[in-house]
Amino acid sequence: MLHYPLMVFIDTNVFISCKYNLNGNGYFSILKKFIKDGKIKLHIDNIVRQEVEKHIKSDIDNACGKYKNAYKEIPTNLLEISEIKWPSKEDLQEKAVSVFQAFLEEVNVQYLDNKKVDLESILKDYFECNPPFEKNIQKKYEFPDAIIISKIKQNFNGIKPLYIISQDEGFRKSFSEEEIYTFVGMNELFDLINKTEEKKDNIYQKISLNIERPVVHEQIVSEIEEKILSEDIEIDGLDYDRKGLVEGYEYDEINISNVDNIEFKLVSVDDINDNSVALTILCYADIEAICSFTDYANSAWDGEEKRYRFLSKEELEENHHAEFECSIEFRWADEAGEMRFDLISVDFDLSLGQYTRQSRKFISYVAD
Repeated sequence: MLHYPLMVFIDTNVFISCKYNLNGNGYFSILKKFIKDGKIKLHIDNIVRQEVEKHIKSDIDNACGKYKNAYKEIPTNLLEISEIKWPSKEDLQEKAVSVFQAFLEEVNVQYLDNKKVDLESILKDYFECNPPFEKNIQKKYEFPDAIIISKIKQNFNGIKPLYIISQDEGFRKSFSEEEIYTFVGMNELFDLINKTEEKKDNIYQKISLNIERPVVHEQIVSEIEEKILSEDIEIDGLDYDRKGLVEGYEYDEINISNVDNIEFKLVSVDDINDNSVALTILCYADIEAICSFTDYANSAWDGEEKRYRFLSKEELEENHHAEFECSIEFRWADEAGEMRFDLISVDFDLSLGQYTRQSRKFISYVAD
């Protein structure tokens, strides 16, 4: 049995992996509900706050750079397009950071005490290569994590249980104490809350069985397939090695041509409301795409007219095996003692690249 409120600590990477979706539909909206209901008390460290703010600014900086490069490609004179007014990078960064800070204030986040750091234990772990210093090459970069870990242990000394959410395996390994529970994602904690609540246990069990029914399984698979085929799925045609060297292609157009072998399994029951239930499932799919890029090296440039006489286009077929999380929502109702579930929505964030790619081959050449 859980005793509320649960003391929960969230690491930097959790905010980043959710793409700062703090106010939309997603894990953070469920987190806010649990906090409002008195089931969770959220803790972070000032280092986490500053790291997230730094990442927000960096991501906006990169996005603004991409926008400027894309704008240069538009033939503004030909199309009679006047310069598009765009907020300054600094204004965007300030606004985005203020949204993050407002979220922290809204959920009444508790910050760890900066005075409680055990420097001796940090140095001991460093020289003995204990977590989070187990990776020798990157040891010096783990000091912020080591300080946070020390502060958590000092701040929560004698206060148990504690629930820690981090995608960093080394960070999680640092906590071997009794009644300190670590999770990779927030949905794992939500699942624990939902399946241990007596009022929700019946719905939890029923929905877990419901998605295994062939007709429901087929419906979910069909929705996933349709969404993959209709969405603008991002495919990165570039490959990177450990030194950052790049090879491959920057695609101009991407068309998903086939989706096959879709399978899934239940990961967690994230939220149970009066008439709906939200789940996370882990999906697998084989995806075929036709991708094209402009081969400037084999295009004809007219030096006098300062333009290409023709552009060489190449088409490739890429085959990927994707593994991705998917959020699904059902509407539920108790009809004469029988639980009925109707699928409302399917949502996922899918991008493909060198780690999902199984094969790639040239299929055609086109000259414009």
